[in-house]
Amino acid sequence: MRAGNRGMFPTETYRGPNRSHRKFYENYGYLNALYYLVVSCRERLQAKLNEDLQKPGVAVGVVTHPVSRTQFQAVVVHKDDARRMANDFGGFMLTFQQQTIVSAYRVLITYLAEFLLEAHEARLIDLPEKDVRRLREGFLSPKKLGEIYKGVGIPITATDDEAARFKALVATRNVIEHNDGLVNEEYLRLTSGADLSVGDNAPTSSKEVGEALAIAEWLSNSVNQRGLSRWPTLASCTPA
Repeated sequence: MRAGNRGMFPTETYRGPNRSHRKFYENYGYLNALYYLVVSCRERLQAKLNEDLQKPGVAVGVVTHPVSRTQFQAVVVHKDDARRMANDFGGFMLTFQQQTIVSAYRVLITYLAEFLLEAHEARLIDLPEKDVRRLREGFLSPKKLGEIYKGVGIPITATDDEAARFKALVATRNVIEHNDGLVNEEYLRLTSGADLSVGDNAPTSSKEVGEALAIAEWLSNSVNQRGLSRWPTLASCTPA
């Protein structure tokens, strides 16, 4: 499954030779596949949950690893919580969709930071030590990343449509992570949510998941291709 629409469905698979883009696709590919598996197996997952609820015990779970010869570590879900999930599987799917959007944001932002670090380490750009440190720590905001990319001549977004969709991803991630998924003034300012008001639930349906995955892939490919065109030596100086 490849997410994409409105002209952003990749006609060919692009994989950059550099470290940061290879890492992006490893993480993005697993995220994309995870969403596909959960959505395509939704009915079977719900049936498995109901089946496990019939088993004796106060919780359902799975063993993760042994701690000793007689003890095991496990991830467990109390049956009250599992029953609530089974009775509101749509709510579980909503949470999963929200976290997929957040993860799409994270893999893109991580790539953008690591591509700059690659260029800096190859001495193709000279970044202030403060920015290098924050890039490595993952503490630079999309706005600051955008300023750095613009400064080195490779803006993150190349069109107004890309910019609008990137802003929508950032705004949606922010309200999920910091505002309980509720629309705020910043969300309205950054998106085209004309039919929404402050306090409404921000849309996080399968449509928004598809948009998030599509723009993350599209921008990583675009930035990487434009970056390697500007700095062709980066493709050959990155260890395999």
